[in-house]
Amino acid sequence: MEGAYSDESSVQTAPDTPNGWVFRTPEHKYDKEVINIQAHVKAEITMMDNAKIHTAAKTKEWLERHGIWVQEHPPHSPDLNPIEHVWKKMKEILRRDFPGLHLLKDTEANRAKVADALRAAWERVPQDLIDRLIDSMPRRLQAVRKAKGWYTKY
Repeated sequence: MEGAYSDESSVQTAPDTPNGWVFRTPEHKYDKEVINIQAHVKAEITMMDNAKIHTAAKTKEWLERHGIWVQEHPPHSPDLNPIEHVWKKMKEILRRDFPGLHLLKDTEANRAKVADALRAAWERVPQDLIDRLIDSMPRRLQAVRKAKGWYTKY
């Protein structure tokens, strides 16, 4: 089975802090400069959760216009979306290795520090974790089928 995983995630700089870092403004979210387009990836099935951004009318119209069929599943479900576990690990690394990150003021220099911390945390996510998550997909699918779409151990 060939596949590509893609996701987005927010990173809070401190527990219970709604303020976060934004590296692009909302009006620039679809600018080619901030989108990493993978033109060589041809997906037969696209899986998205039921998050509002994925079920928005504009999103559905765009997907339909481009002939993309979507297999939906529950929002933020780690059962069929193993990258949720990767985001969790990355956030643990950020809290452990960069504990003062949430104290930084919003300046250009500090934005660079946050970007560096994010890159460093991403590099520290163990490859064996990613490999195990990918290898677990057949078991995850089987567990979800057995649970008839309800909760699983994943």
